[in-house]
Amino acid sequence: MRGPGIARHHKKLVAALRHSQPKLSLNALAKASGVARTMIGYIESGDTMPSLAAVELLASALRV
Repeated sequence: MRGPGIARHHKKLVAALRHSQPKLSLNALAKASGVARTMIGYIESGDTMPSLAAVELLASALRV
């Protein structure tokens, strides 16, 4: 998966994981992961592709 396709994949994945946990806001995920709230929003909207470090931080915070 390359280019826009992978950004769409990350968008769906991060949004699905965050919404699978009741009451987990962008602010709460940002605080738990150390990834900026705006960056998480950009990832969820498909506007950016996260770095491997950001993916690892988010995965750890989401316990996946």
